[in-house]
Amino acid sequence: LAWLVEGSGSNDIVTLNLTKCSCTSAALKSSRDYFPHSEMKRDPGFFGFWPKPRWEHRLQIQAFGRDRRGIVKTQASYRGYCGRRYTKGLRAWKALEKATLVLQKRWRGSKGRARYRYFRAKFIREAH
Repeated sequence: LAWLVEGSGSNDIVTLNLTKCSCTSAALKSSRDYFPHSEMKRDPGFFGFWPKPRWEHRLQIQAFGRDRRGIVKTQASYRGYCGRRYTKGLRAWKALEKATLVLQKRWRGSKGRARYRYFRAKFIREAH
């Protein structure tokens, strides 16, 4: 039973009949988690896992859910990427604005100082 349960392709097994084997019901109960689309059945003609009703549909629904989760994950990662890129652009824009303001401030300061020197020199010339 351990070889069947842990082997490759064990998720594909839906029906498992262990009627004439020396497997105990305790061992079968412990491996119940490996057969999600089957239920444990014990009667005189059958001992093992029997497929649940509409197990094919359950597999399709499970595959659909897995695909949907993958799509949602992809969308979320892309939106995060776009947000990080937008934020990086904002940071660059803010840095550019700040640099522009600093340059404007320095330019206006130098123009103001030059104007002050001009008018000061003019006032001194007129006063003398």
